[in-house]
Amino acid sequence: MDAVRWAMKHRWLGALLVAGTLAGCTVKPPQVPSTNFTISIPVANDRTTIQEVAAERSDFLKIDDQALLTVDFSSNFGDDFREEVGNRLKVTPTSNTFTTPIGAINIPGQDLPDITVGMNALLGQDIEAGATVPLILASSFSVNEVLPALLGVRSLLISEGEIQIDMTNNLPLNLSDLRLVLSDQGDSVLEIPAGVIDELDLGTLATGASTSSSFSLAGRQISAFLNIAVTGTTEEGQNVVIDADAALTIGAAMGDLTVEEAFAVIPPQEFADSQVLAFPDDRIQVARAVISEGGLTFRVTNEIEIIMEIELSLDDLKKADGTKNTFLITGLRPGEESEISFDLDGNVFAPENPLELGISYIVRTSDSGDPIRIFSSGEVKIEAITEDLVFSRVEGVLNGISLPLDSVKENVAFPEGLDNIALGSTELTVNLTSGIGFRSTIDLDIQGTNSKGDTGSLQISEVFQRGDPDSPVSLTLSPPSDELTAFLNLLPTEVTVTPTVQVGDGVGTEVIEPNHWVQVDDVRFVTQGVFQIKNDTRIEPTPIFRRLQDDDARDRISSNLDSASVITTIENHLPIGVRVSLRVAPNAQDVYGSEDLFVNNQANGYLRIPKEGSFEVGAGTVGADGRVTASTTSLQRISLSDEDVLVFLRADGVHTGVLVELEATPGDVALLGSDFVNVVAGAEIFMELNEDLVK
Repeated sequence: MDAVRWAMKHRWLGALLVAGTLAGCTVKPPQVPSTNFTISIPVANDRTTIQEVAAERSDFLKIDDQALLTVDFSSNFGDDFREEVGNRLKVTPTSNTFTTPIGAINIPGQDLPDITVGMNALLGQDIEAGATVPLILASSFSVNEVLPALLGVRSLLISEGEIQIDMTNNLPLNLSDLRLVLSDQGDSVLEIPAGVIDELDLGTLATGASTSSSFSLAGRQISAFLNIAVTGTTEEGQNVVIDADAALTIGAAMGDLTVEEAFAVIPPQEFADSQVLAFPDDRIQVARAVISEGGLTFRVTNEIEIIMEIELSLDDLKKADGTKNTFLITGLRPGEESEISFDLDGNVFAPENPLELGISYIVRTSDSGDPIRIFSSGEVKIEAITEDLVFSRVEGVLNGISLPLDSVKENVAFPEGLDNIALGSTELTVNLTSGIGFRSTIDLDIQGTNSKGDTGSLQISEVFQRGDPDSPVSLTLSPPSDELTAFLNLLPTEVTVTPTVQVGDGVGTEVIEPNHWVQVDDVRFVTQGVFQIKNDTRIEPTPIFRRLQDDDARDRISSNLDSASVITTIENHLPIGVRVSLRVAPNAQDVYGSEDLFVNNQANGYLRIPKEGSFEVGAGTVGADGRVTASTTSLQRISLSDEDVLVFLRADGVHTGVLVELEATPGDVALLGSDFVNVVAGAEIFMELNEDLVK
């Protein structure tokens, strides 16, 4: 604009010099000759290179090594985004309640008194000892022997057991059809009915011979009152000498019994069981670990009608001194509950199963002393109450220990007018530093919102190799993503990246400690300068304010205007065609406003050049490599009306802008840093030199 003022000043000065010369030649009033001359007013002079566009927006536009324009921006994290494993090496075994029944109850055997059946009892008559009887006829016999009450027993429901019978025939006669019947006399108080328990058919037993058999008690409920009946036949004998000690002798002994239910004196019993506390998931699969903090609590309830003691052991844990973790609860009465806690700080955990913690216990009951009623279903109940077991060192397999990091929000100032641009190939790069001794995975949750409020999301996972906290490893990951291009084509002006590191791959066995760490340095989004313009696209450079400061000059131009035109020179060194129009408005916000503003509205300061359509300039000449080798230039002149010119002469000045419209492309195009569009436009105002101009 200074150039405009300088030109105007000297033109007025020249006109006045001419007038002064003519005045020195005559005394007549000066006669100013009528002639035309030109004043130029710059409208636009804008050369924009892709390099300059990138420099102005260097936070997200770059020129790469191949001189191509790229969209390149990063979400930077930095040292504040280092995350240590810390106390995440922990597991809480699943609390559980176990019950173990006493099961088979063992009752010791006891001897029963011998049964002796003499000669006289068998024959049913008294015969003098030492006598010889010429003939004893065959006859049947039946003897019923009531046994003394079983010691310490009221009733038994027997699973396994028997009464052993040993029989010896010391009679001078052979016996045949021998049969023994074991019966229960019953107990009305306990509602145990009388009845046969078992029978034995022993056949023939010669004189002087012995035989053995047993009564089965399995599945029988018996009282303490039993009897044995013996039946059979004495065979015929001749010249039989009667011995005073001659008798049929039956020895009986009850063996050890296994019972399901007893009302008896119960001797000490012992039973054992093993249980496991399962881990809730497979994130930490321990081969060997050191516990820095944690414990286990057991609540034991005696649901057996007898005093007991219980010895609890943690089979997979050893104290720091190498001894086993055991605890003994004594004197636990029926129905009583006892609680114990194990402090596991410093314990070494080396489980047989990497996802379980094993426990075992032995239960010992006391002698009941007096008869009690007891059942094999009676049980001990153990409630295992768990808490976090925090490890200071783990050797084993990790499978996704989560290390979440804080989100980073990045603002990207994409210029207006790029809405119709489709980005070509894109890539994402993650730079991180690993001090974690396990192969791991980084998950990226990427959320984006563009200037229109449209949202998009992207989920990316990538595996990275193990590091070392003493010698951290810097890693660059380039995970593939089919969705990345679509996400960036949203042109998000706000991008939020939330990383989460999943430590371990569920396969490799390594060692990890709480001071291991990972740091995400940055997440970089890059698209090479290959674009497709989906629809005609507008680029709207910032409007420029223009005002002719000299009020007198502005008035003289207005009153002496003859004609005017605009000359526009456009050089297009882009691989796409452009359309250019010049816009003039009284305020900046209307320069690229509605087309209706520019229709016959010069009086209000609105002007569009050309008034219809645009200056169209074809794409530059493109070589085989897709790069522009020569510009395409367009020179055009447009006539201006007086009303058009007066827009530029408004006392308050005007705002001018160059609207560049990019044509849609059938495919991808490449933009180089050296590509440019140059627009030069000036108004030529033709004025008539007359006396008005020199007043």
